[in-house]
Amino acid sequence: MEKIQGNRNTLKYIVMALIFTMLPFQILMFLNRNNTEPYYISVIYVVVITMAIIFRRINGEKDRLSKGKQNMSFVFKDGWYIFVISLVYAVLNFLSIDFSKNVPVSNRIFFLINVMLTATFEETVFRGIIQSRIIRDCEERGRSVWHGILISSAIFGMVHLLNLLGSPYLVVGTITQVIYTFLLGSFFGMVYYRSQNLNTAILLHFIFNVMGSYSSIFSTGVSKSDLPIFMAFIQVVLTLPCLYISYRNYKKKIKC
Repeated sequence: MEKIQGNRNTLKYIVMALIFTMLPFQILMFLNRNNTEPYYISVIYVVVITMAIIFRRINGEKDRLSKGKQNMSFVFKDGWYIFVISLVYAVLNFLSIDFSKNVPVSNRIFFLINVMLTATFEETVFRGIIQSRIIRDCEERGRSVWHGILISSAIFGMVHLLNLLGSPYLVVGTITQVIYTFLLGSFFGMVYYRSQNLNTAILLHFIFNVMGSYSSIFSTGVSKSDLPIFMAFIQVVLTLPCLYISYRNYKKKIKC
């Protein structure tokens, strides 16, 4: 009976994740806007982030988005490996950029704004709401916190399969993203759990996304080619240590 209840709860959280993830796209469709318009994307993310925060408060989740500098040292103490990965991505992206292209300042500004809003949205939903609720359920059923973090990270990874709806040619790229977002999810989740400050996970997520995708500012169009196998391998290898580091930090938390 307990196992059935656990499966029902997991299914409930998967549905919740899908609803929140699809919400920005549904709003775009309702407004009949091209999803490449940065201004509308920014506004929509502000709306859905606000909705997510309200949802947290209605459901009794502690809102730690306004805790300021409390426990922000965990960004460096526990999150150091994200800086390592980000540095590697920054170098790889730098080597692929065509600096002869003139990029408007507004594009660069909206890129940073949208990356920050994306990180805030995903961390609020997947760590602030889903992970918090799953961990609470796990503790009530005598399961470990680590078990809850893995489940929420798996959900975070699996929702990225939705990318195939808009880019069906990105099979290798999407599968790779599912894997490395699961690994990153466990990392962000543990940093949040140990720091109890959602800003730590948001900042690390923001840094990773900026360093991993800033070359897109210089792109003139959308490539319809799949991710090369060797690039997929590099991405998985780079993020694989996240799982080990997260588990090691979990053990530290238990001993404290």
